[in-house]
Amino acid sequence: MSLITDLTQLAMSLVFELSLNKTVGESRGPISFKRATKDKPASERPTTPPRRPKTFEERRAVLGCFLLSSLFACTLKRLDSLRWTSDMDRSLYLLSDQPECTGDVVLAYQVKLQLLTDQLGRSHCTWPFGDGLYSEPQEQMLSCYVESLLTQLGKIREQIPQELASNDVIISHFYTTSLLLNECFLTRPGATSYMPNLERAGRFDACMQSIKAWFDIFFTVPTTDYVGFTFIFMCSMAYNLLTLVRFSTTEDPTWEKGAVRRLIDVLTVCDKLVENYENLAQGRRNFDSSENNFFSDSASIFRFMEATWRREMDVPGHDDTAQTLQGLDDLSLPSNFTMDPMQPLFLMDMLWQ
Repeated sequence: MSLITDLTQLAMSLVFELSLNKTVGESRGPISFKRATKDKPASERPTTPPRRPKTFEERRAVLGCFLLSSLFACTLKRLDSLRWTSDMDRSLYLLSDQPECTGDVVLAYQVKLQLLTDQLGRSHCTWPFGDGLYSEPQEQMLSCYVESLLTQLGKIREQIPQELASNDVIISHFYTTSLLLNECFLTRPGATSYMPNLERAGRFDACMQSIKAWFDIFFTVPTTDYVGFTFIFMCSMAYNLLTLVRFSTTEDPTWEKGAVRRLIDVLTVCDKLVENYENLAQGRRNFDSSENNFFSDSASIFRFMEATWRREMDVPGHDDTAQTLQGLDDLSLPSNFTMDPMQPLFLMDMLWQ
């Protein structure tokens, strides 16, 4: 297990312990309270803690936990997401229709989008969330199901308020959701055939357009705003980047690897990431005299990945592997950390450190 999955499971445990995912009527107090009083006679049991309406902070906490766990479940495939409940539905409604701040609306739309991929993940007929080979009727059923989710995705985009129509957090999550929904046709077992498939070609094109749109948004954000990126945003970036790498290195009759690089070159993306994070790290050193900070560490991570992927793709370029590995040696990584830049968990764990 990784630090990410461990902390996510800890967060879900706290949600269950505090009954944040249940209505007030369902909750009879924390589990620890029940255990402490279950063996005592009724006359000696202390009064159950009084029930009170849930605060907006509690509702934000449970929706945030769902968002985090569901995103990791869909991208890392290492754990199950927090199960959706009717009380969480109520919390989503309150944050959408009676928000206390703009952040409530942004969180609500992120959750609405994530619910679509969570539904796909909980259906037992899809890959990457399920497994197995599919007959033609099953393929058609999968196509219709994904199309219905994509229709819902379009409706959510239309419902976004005008003042948030260009919100980077919401729109980037929209493109990540589009990528995850379309990608299920390209990554399940047996999906690759000897002959190209029009359905797969269309899904691949939708994935590429989503990835390109995501990074177009990312590179319009001023580098000074990087300090405000949430970990969910960074994980979405990691998944988009690694999916682009997979499309750029995988032999498949549906697409041509050169065409992928002509649309959006993963090496160019990495170079821009390194440049932006190095510039930001240098600016931060003006206020912090320490040699390394999060941004310089991130630049080292992206530089290592760019060098590794350049060799994987057999693309000539300056070989600074020794310098890159020296930069990684300065990071505080666990002794059992696995250096595999082709895995989503690698980049997410690196960014977490």
